[in-house]
Amino acid sequence: TDTVAPDAPTVDPVKAGDTEVTGKGEPGSTIIVTFPDGTEGTTTVDKDGNWTVKVPDGTTIKPGDELDVTATDEAGNKSDVTKVKVPDTDKDTVAPDAPTVDPVKAGDTEVTGKGEPGSTIT
Repeated sequence: TDTVAPDAPTVDPVKAGDTEVTGKGEPGSTIIVTFPDGTEGTTTVDKDGNWTVKVPDGTTIKPGDELDVTATDEAGNKSDVTKVKVPDTDKDTVAPDAPTVDPVKAGDTEVTGKGEPGSTIT
């Protein structure tokens, strides 16, 4: 008999206004997302470990909200709660990917490449 609780699910970053919450968990487990207004959304983790819960009609994710996410495996064992806080602003909090640099030769007077638009390259 399986008596081991699944690992707490991971949750992808959630932003104000999102219409779904996504993440990863133990395949076959049931994910329950509890929204600040008390409503819940549920889904089953697919065979690749991915899950998606749609935000219920009438529920809006707002800045500063906190969501609780749990997983329950097929044997009924419940994970610890993963708490997710929605950022207070829409400020970009994710570091950009490292820029790519075009080949540089001796004597070149400038370095060129690609980076995230609007980022400062130093």
